[in-house]
Amino acid sequence: MQNFLENFVKFLLGEEFKLTSDIADLLSGNQELNIIRNTYDEYSSLKVDLGDSLFRSPEDPNRDDADREWKKRFASRPYIFSESHWTPDLYLIVGPIYKESVSEAGSGSVEYPVIQDYIRFETENNRNFDFDMENRMAFMNHKTTTYFRRTVDYYNDIMHITENLQILYQADARAKSNIRVSLQYLKALLQSNNTDKVKLLLDSKIMVSAMKYLAIEDVHIKTELLEILYEISKGFEREPLSLITQEKNEALRTVEENLKTVGVISQLKESRVKDKTTKDKLITYSYDYYSFNKKINSKYIQQLGLIYESPVVMTYLTAVVKTQAELLHNKKLVIKIFENISNGPISVIKALNYSSIDTISSICKIFITSRKGIEIKQNAVLAPLLVDAFKKILSDCRPEFINYLNHIPGTRVFLKEQGLDVPPKLNLTLLYEKYTNLADFFVRNREKLVQEVQGGIVASQLGTMNHNTAILLKFNSLISENNTTILSWLTHYYKSKIYSFENNTLSSF
Repeated sequence: MQNFLENFVKFLLGEEFKLTSDIADLLSGNQELNIIRNTYDEYSSLKVDLGDSLFRSPEDPNRDDADREWKKRFASRPYIFSESHWTPDLYLIVGPIYKESVSEAGSGSVEYPVIQDYIRFETENNRNFDFDMENRMAFMNHKTTTYFRRTVDYYNDIMHITENLQILYQADARAKSNIRVSLQYLKALLQSNNTDKVKLLLDSKIMVSAMKYLAIEDVHIKTELLEILYEISKGFEREPLSLITQEKNEALRTVEENLKTVGVISQLKESRVKDKTTKDKLITYSYDYYSFNKKINSKYIQQLGLIYESPVVMTYLTAVVKTQAELLHNKKLVIKIFENISNGPISVIKALNYSSIDTISSICKIFITSRKGIEIKQNAVLAPLLVDAFKKILSDCRPEFINYLNHIPGTRVFLKEQGLDVPPKLNLTLLYEKYTNLADFFVRNREKLVQEVQGGIVASQLGTMNHNTAILLKFNSLISENNTTILSWLTHYYKSKIYSFENNTLSSF
């Protein structure tokens, strides 16, 4: 039954090889995995019927020649860009069959009790509706370590996705309201934090169809699409450990707002639980549950994020920054997207520096807030937001980005106008110097730190504010800076050093 439903979904979405979410599951276990994709051209050249090859058995001897031919034409592009056979004609044929057998409710009609029972069984076994934290933790651990079957939430929205595919496939500039409704629906799926909804969005490859609307003149449609791209870019956003205290608080507030939307936190905060410790514990677990689920979804969001490898997407994002008449809100969204994808994989980082697209230099020109005595009002508003973004980029100290900032003409000058300097590449000597500075600061200010901590304890007991925390805040800032530097070294430098060391060792033998 599972194979039947999987093939049915693949047929409806026009997917020939594997659903993209399954590829994400495979890649999460082995980053070096080579994905085989068979295209129509290869099969037609080998005189193999596409209908026979679409759902062929792995044991079928006829597939060997086709796969061998495919390997000769191996493409390194992300799987999300692989060929999709979805068309409105396919939807008109398969859609009614899907409605009859599985139905829009995802539970099957009465004529198909086996499908109905199977989906209900899978949904009940993959969900834990009781507010039992131990069971929920066990469920989430199972979700991260094993293949997670699709549930009713996935089958609920398949027809909605295909209907929106049809709208985006056939719409033109005159159908602006339809396009906006479709994009708002896609954004809602992303913001739901529901694994099944995110997987469906990925499997349909609908974002590839939506990208062409970045070129539309209607700024409101462009806003909807940029907000979707911003949600996708969150798959690359920095870990909370590398953020400063103020940003951590902002992240927590965002989590609370999302939880209030579903009513969890609002109910707990208003409930009359006598044991305050138990109440606080439940709220903390709710935060963890939401964050953990978001972490699970990140591997699917990151696969969606590989759409930034497309030169078309980068070109249109750069055009938003360059266009003087563009909405200020849209330019702010591009800066936020830029901040997140600057923490992405190497392939996305390279896309920021395509020779034909001056993305980085165009964004850095926002730092110019006045020219010959004339204030550039948009840049005056956008520059502080970009300064915050570049502070994170510079604290990451990624070697690729440092190379770009050092070699792209004018970039260092733009940064200096805002008091920012391009840091040197990290090495163990720099790490040791930072550690020594932190240790010296602690030794010199030990007594003041103790006094400020004691003052904070007394102030909390009296219910008053403790304003004397200057040294403590400085110490906290130095610790955060050291943590970020160490994390950056381990993430971006240590692995490459080990890799080069192993290669040199092997070559010497």
